[in-house]
Amino acid sequence: MANQFFVDSEFLSEAALAKKHRLESDPASRTDHMAYLPGMEQISSDICEQVMSRVRAYDCDRYTARDVLAALGHETCSVEDLQALLSPAAEPFLERTVIQRKVAQMLLEQNVLLMHGSTVAVDGQAYLFTAPCGTGKSTHTRLWREVFGDRAVMVNDDKPFLRFAEGKVLAYGSPWSGKHGLANNVCFPLKGICVLRRGAENLIRPAAGEAVSGFLFHQIFRPEGDVRVPGLLEKLMERVAVWEMACNRDAEAARISH
Repeated sequence: MANQFFVDSEFLSEAALAKKHRLESDPASRTDHMAYLPGMEQISSDICEQVMSRVRAYDCDRYTARDVLAALGHETCSVEDLQALLSPAAEPFLERTVIQRKVAQMLLEQNVLLMHGSTVAVDGQAYLFTAPCGTGKSTHTRLWREVFGDRAVMVNDDKPFLRFAEGKVLAYGSPWSGKHGLANNVCFPLKGICVLRRGAENLIRPAAGEAVSGFLFHQIFRPEGDVRVPGLLEKLMERVAVWEMACNRDAEAARISH
């Protein structure tokens, strides 16, 4: 069949155009880009078979709510995590996530931030600990509750709301409290934010600069295209002391960070 999609040039001679058309119309002159050319090293791969064997072995009904919570708590998504998130057990959690995003987006219009972190209050003042998933935020706030006893109140273990009011920042509980489900419908003034990392010894110091502000920026819910979060983050860091801490799992870590 004649090629109907020639792109010709007025600068080619009739002979050159004829040769061009012949090459374009003749299947023998075309290159199969999926085929190895002479002299090329042929590399075998079993990736396709690995993928298909995973597909054949996938049993969506074997996953439970516990598997889904574990997957949601990981910083990166493994194949096993993805399989759990695609299972029927994930449906209630996905619905909660959609509701969370919608509520957070609406509250952001009122200058209220949804931030990733575990928040505990002691003696009427709240402290928010943030870090990548799996670092030990929940472990650290558990130490606070053990050390300070009845003086400590859990605000939210994963995603508290932060509201600006009368020159200060207030921390609120929210329904989205992570895999442990620790949250209360309470509100306390936020006294400090601490970025945690694991360490053999307990060391804490004031944090400042682009590195810590950049990290905090990525811990705040922000809709695509939103331009308000950077300004609100700057305002947050002006009103609330920010610290960074290397800590272990000893009770002394809670005393030092307080």
